[in-house]
Amino acid sequence: MEKIEHWTDMEIGVIKYNFEIIDKEVLRNMLPDRTWSGIIHKGHRLGLYRPIANVLEMKVGDLSENEWAYIAGFIDGEGSLELHKRISRSKVNKFGIYQRISITNTNKDVALWLKQRLGDCYYSESIFESGSEIYRIVIHNLLDVKKILEGILPYLVVKKQHAKSLLKFCNIRLKSRRNIRTEKEYELYEKLRLLNLRGEKKWQQLKKQKKDGLRVGLMETNN
Repeated sequence: MEKIEHWTDMEIGVIKYNFEIIDKEVLRNMLPDRTWSGIIHKGHRLGLYRPIANVLEMKVGDLSENEWAYIAGFIDGEGSLELHKRISRSKVNKFGIYQRISITNTNKDVALWLKQRLGDCYYSESIFESGSEIYRIVIHNLLDVKKILEGILPYLVVKKQHAKSLLKFCNIRLKSRRNIRTEKEYELYEKLRLLNLRGEKKWQQLKKQKKDGLRVGLMETNN
């Protein structure tokens, strides 16, 4: 919460002349009575933009190679690397595109281990009538998604192409000064959507083949 209600002329001058060019901590020290979110909001109201990388804060810590490999295994098997659309308030783009990494697991200890290491993530627990439990980790923060992708990429097998596409998107976003999506970002959205669709179709085909094989086996046994 802001300590004072109205912006003074001096504060507005600090924003106008420094918002786009100086480091975050320096700017915060120049405006000690303002929160960082308040500074960002005021800058945008004045039509000013900072590179997105200078707005966000990274929450993921430094992990060992073994930890990255372990996380990559979960993402290959039970994770999702996505770009998803949301209705945008931008006058230029009807939809915004946003990055997301999610992991679903049935083991609470594993889910909590992932939550502890993956920084500022959304964590949920679902318990069904059958008594089964599902735990979900979701990471949206752009810097965190980028760092996770860079950490797991050498160890991915199934979702390596997904990770490369999502990482390209993150790098483009981090260089952007405005919340406007480019043609390249929409291309990456479509590419990743198709990669995930193929993966889902392949999984459905494998399940169908397994059921068909079981059906044929039963028929042969009955005969």
